[in-house]
Amino acid sequence: MREVIQQAEDTPLGGALTSATRFSLRRVMGAVLTTLLGFTFFNALIGVFGLSAAVIALLLFLALAVLIFRRPQTERAQHET
Repeated sequence: MREVIQQAEDTPLGGALTSATRFSLRRVMGAVLTTLLGFTFFNALIGVFGLSAAVIALLLFLALAVLIFRRPQTERAQHET
């Protein structure tokens, strides 16, 4: 495992351990349900506010998701992973 971590630090993704994570049916189901929920809300936005407002809301959501994903981890969170 340490060899995987050591090799992962040399990759463009930094310390991302994509190959070391296990397949989880719960995680897949969560991703599918979240996608369907997002699709439903996006269509509701189109119906209520129109296409331009829905596209702006979608772009804002994506920008916030990227900012949250890229935020620096606290010292405690880094040791737990």
